[in-house]
Amino acid sequence: MTREEALEFIAQSIKSDVDMAKVADALKALEQKPIIDKIRAEIERQEKWLMVAGYNQYNVDIAFNAIKLVVDKYKAESEE
Repeated sequence: MTREEALEFIAQSIKSDVDMAKVADALKALEQKPIIDKIRAEIERQEKWLMVAGYNQYNVDIAFNAIKLVVDKYKAESEE
């Protein structure tokens, strides 16, 4: 369930009988996205710090691109 789908479901549920399991899923979906975005932002801050500190930019780029691919993979899965 995407964030947008969760919001729509909650908005419609207020008007009708509520399936509490679906409400729980919707709330879970709403909670997940900001956490993943915060993790990615922190990784990007660390990447910039390492480059400013003089680490080899090529090696930093390779390592952090691999990390960001993993984060993006799980972000996409959480939005499904």
